[in-house]
Amino acid sequence: MPPVWIGLTLAFASALVTNTAYSLEHDAAAALPPLSPRRPFRSVQVLMRDRRWLIAFGAESAGWLMYVAALRLAPLALVEDRAARRTHTVRSRRLRARPLRSAGSAPHR
Repeated sequence: MPPVWIGLTLAFASALVTNTAYSLEHDAAAALPPLSPRRPFRSVQVLMRDRRWLIAFGAESAGWLMYVAALRLAPLALVEDRAARRTHTVRSRRLRARPLRSAGSAPHR
């Protein structure tokens, strides 16, 4: 298999893993006590103690490493195209599945 195809496959897998992990990170962080930029060390401690968030962070990091590997094997324009298409698909499905709300609004029921 030519390296370009391997790179494109890695780019697709990277986008899938990264976006899924991002969603899992978001869900895990939403279940935690409020994090504050005024107390960054406490916020980091809260995140580092949460197993779900750590696993999602590790998966997101692995997705990023796959993206870097994809860039080594395929041209930037092709890798970005694969990543952008997958990102759009994952995020648009997620937005349709769960409506967003602002910090001050009540949850949708």
